Amino acid sequence: MRNKLIITIFFLGFSLIGNSQEKIEFKNSTPKETVESHLNFLKQGNYNPNIAVYTLGDVKYSQAHKKALIIKLKDILLKLKINTENLLDKRGTIFSKKKYVLSSKIPEIYLIKKNKVWAYSPETVSKIDSIYNTLFIPAKLRAENTNKEIEEFVSEVTDIIDTLKPELNLSTPYNTIMSHLMFLSDSLFNPEIAAKTINFGEKDTANAADLAIKLNQIYLGSPVQVFDFTTLSKDSNYIDTITHKHIYIPNPKFKELYLVKIGDKWLYSRATSKLIYSVHKRIYSDAADDIFSFSDKFKAYAGNGKSKYIPNLQLWQEYMMIFFISIWIFLLTLNFIVKLVIKKYFKQNSILKITVKLFSYSIFILFFIVIQEYVPSVRLNIDITQIIHKVFSIIVIIYATLISINIVNLIKFISTRRDEVNSKVGMFVFISLILKTIIIIIGFLFILKTLEYNLMNVLAGLSIGGFALALGAQDTIKNFFGSIMIFTDRPFSVGDYIVNNEIRGTVEEVGLRTTKIRTPLNSVATIPNGRLADNNIDNLGRRKFRRYKSKLSVAYDTPIEKLDELILKATEKINKIDSTKDDVTRIYMNDFGVYGIEIFISISFNVDTRKEELESRHKAIKEILKLCADLGIKIAVGIQSQTTK
Repeated sequence: MRNKLIITIFFLGFSLIGNSQEKIEFKNSTPKETVESHLNFLKQGNYNPNIAVYTLGDVKYSQAHKKALIIKLKDILLKLKINTENLLDKRGTIFSKKKYVLSSKIPEIYLIKKNKVWAYSPETVSKIDSIYNTLFIPAKLRAENTNKEIEEFVSEVTDIIDTLKPELNLSTPYNTIMSHLMFLSDSLFNPEIAAKTINFGEKDTANAADLAIKLNQIYLGSPVQVFDFTTLSKDSNYIDTITHKHIYIPNPKFKELYLVKIGDKWLYSRATSKLIYSVHKRIYSDAADDIFSFSDKFKAYAGNGKSKYIPNLQLWQEYMMIFFISIWIFLLTLNFIVKLVIKKYFKQNSILKITVKLFSYSIFILFFIVIQEYVPSVRLNIDITQIIHKVFSIIVIIYATLISINIVNLIKFISTRRDEVNSKVGMFVFISLILKTIIIIIGFLFILKTLEYNLMNVLAGLSIGGFALALGAQDTIKNFFGSIMIFTDRPFSVGDYIVNNEIRGTVEEVGLRTTKIRTPLNSVATIPNGRLADNNIDNLGRRKFRRYKSKLSVAYDTPIEKLDELILKATEKINKIDSTKDDVTRIYMNDFGVYGIEIFISISFNVDTRKEELESRHKAIKEILKLCADLGIKIAVGIQSQTTK
């Protein structure tokens, strides 16, 4: 209850003037208390219209005008013979009415309840003059009424009003900066006075007001905080530690904008006045006039009335914020509709999904970039404007990071969209993971820069933290470098059939830390890359041909001629198979076995897949068995076979 606190302070001050005054308090919790306070503070002995005007509530009139109105309203109530004893003296509940009419004769005079206190309604205040003229001025004289009472009252309180006016204070850097900003606020807008905080050259004097406004626009539009109000110097004799002169630089990032002490006054330097246009153009480019003229349209439409819902905000500022929020809601709705349409009428695939995401992110990032340009035109508090700049900048960085990541994904999917597995798939997957990691790190560093952290200190801290992390994550780092070695030496690629000490199967994916292998059991084995890089790998997928070795035992009583014929004809038959590499087929009597004479068989097949290899083996074995049957050669019991898979 700030108003009640101020009123109480006024009352205590006036009560000390003399004991002749009646000790009364200002109350407005009920309609009765509000009207009594209004009338009591206009009585002889307690006369204080400065307190009585608080019964008018929050109205947009000057103090002098409100005093004149409150006096007229008192005369109106007395004319209507309002008895305060008959007025409502209950605080009421949340279900009670928040409007109280004082007299049925003039229903326009009523009180309203707001924030638990009662005050005369804005409609009542706006009609005080017309009601007063109707009750007290004859009809013939109303047209000639020039509100002399108000004019006389204004002349009486001119001295009091003048003492309440804010003054230009140039005694310290803090006071100079605050004076410049204060006289460019909506309530005290006076660029001519604000310009007195700048030490202009002779040629710049004509543009003094414009330069003062542009300097304020620099503060509003800067993406980084120009100065911190809590750290501005309040020392009238401040001396810069480097130059040892009376120079004050609010922010080293804006060395062009600084103050100097001239006599006993602190002013923005003459060099600053020369560089204002340059700094302003650097921040706004050529769009500043359009940006601020855009806000002027809202101001012309809504006026300077205060917002009813957001404290310390003008109505036109509230309308601008509602306008921006409406655009955001429209974009969200449009994005939702586009996704529904695409999902319904287009075939869904990874590339289409990524393309839709890129479109959505691009629209949103464009929205935030444009809105960030228009934030200064809302003319909010500089600290709030800086917070909004930072929030929007971080949002833009996040969307830009997402766009970059999805572009990498799009390139990866386009490069690997074919169904067949090839040696390039793993490389694209690995490179995409590295690129996305780098993009995320860069985005994180940009966010830190936006928050105005010292990147050198951050990087130094990360290097120390990275060393500690490396000690605790040796296996992860080992696997990462194992991945690099795999892609550098390329012992295998995606699609190769490999055998190592642990497992065998077809390589499906080489990741940043592990490799996935499809085993003959159709399961997926995940092996750390560091372990794969250390172990011996037999890459069967890179064989130029596939070798089949076996032994055939025939009975000892088989004639030598038949054995020679079997070996000769078997070699001819096998070499006629299309997939056979005929120059390396070997069939010979090799050893004396337990069950019979062992015939060594070595056949090489020029095939690419396991299936083709098995088919070729089937044909070769079938030819050998047919020859044995045709020649009447008995196969000894027990066959030893050794194959390479």
